[in-house]
Amino acid sequence: MDRKLRHVLIFLLIILKEPNMPEAGCYCRPSWCNCRKEDLTSIPQNLPTSISEIMLTNNQITAISSGAFSNLPKLEKMPLSRNQIATIPSGAIANLPKLQELYMTHNQVKYIPSGTFANLTQLQVLFLFHNQITTIESGAFANLTQLQTLALDQNQITTIPSGTFANLPKLQRLGLSYNQITTINSGAFENLPLLNGLGLRNNKMTAIPLSVFCFLPSTIKIELGRNPWQCDCKMAPFKLIHEFKNQIICAQPAKLQGQKLAHVDPKELICKEPTISPLTVHSSSAAVSTSSWEEVGFGREVVRMPVSSGRRCRNGRNDTMYKHTRSSCEIRVSEIRVSELYTCWPHPGEVAGSQPGAP
Repeated sequence: MDRKLRHVLIFLLIILKEPNMPEAGCYCRPSWCNCRKEDLTSIPQNLPTSISEIMLTNNQITAISSGAFSNLPKLEKMPLSRNQIATIPSGAIANLPKLQELYMTHNQVKYIPSGTFANLTQLQVLFLFHNQITTIESGAFANLTQLQTLALDQNQITTIPSGTFANLPKLQRLGLSYNQITTINSGAFENLPLLNGLGLRNNKMTAIPLSVFCFLPSTIKIELGRNPWQCDCKMAPFKLIHEFKNQIICAQPAKLQGQKLAHVDPKELICKEPTISPLTVHSSSAAVSTSSWEEVGFGREVVRMPVSSGRRCRNGRNDTMYKHTRSSCEIRVSEIRVSELYTCWPHPGEVAGSQPGAP
């Protein structure tokens, strides 16, 4: 009799189970669910739709299926760290209109496709460090207009293409340290007006075009240490930048190994073959942004840029600039900054080809 009664009770528990009762292993309250350390292999379903936080760290989750969070419209914070997630299908974490913080550290993610984080219009913090990411597809972070912190440290990233971080107008901190980065394309950090911290230390860079940094705010802190720098003519402009003087330590050539670039005699910075200087100056009729060097003279500290005839130039610090030829301005600066904006304005009384005084 006891055995039959037990079976009846079990049957009643099954058929009377609350429809939206969370799966075993999650402890929930109206505003949050704690699903940590429960050996879960997938995202639990039937969670309360009212929750603003779900804690899924330290499980065995291997994948996130499309629509796994579709019934959680109020979700604001989601720790998914320390799982075994290898792929994030496009759209799997999309359409969470209130999500502000997403933590996916210590997983096995290798690739971030375009649209991965689509429509996360309120996302402010995205932690993806300590994964195995090698490739970030263009548009992977598109339209995260509120994003302030993006951590991609401790991955296997080798290249940062132009436009990788486009449309992130509020980004303040970008972490790319402890990767395998050898190449950063010019324009990789364009349109990041609020960025104040950029981590690039402990990568595999031997040289980097100064143009990479020319679109960044002048107050930014950039970490470049512990890269295997090749101290030759391509790195010469960095000697003029105060922010880098104690960070760049030569790995090559052998005779300069271990020396700070700031202490190396410019005459020692020799390229074996002719190379294109890493910075060229571009112009427009209204503004000129130093996106690359055309000419750098250490004794003279001069940059030349082309300008329209009959215009003078100056920068925000009012450094003295003279019309050099019919079509270029010679900019004399005491210390080149990472980012500088130069403006040109009409000077009707100037005769093309003359040598006017300081503006």
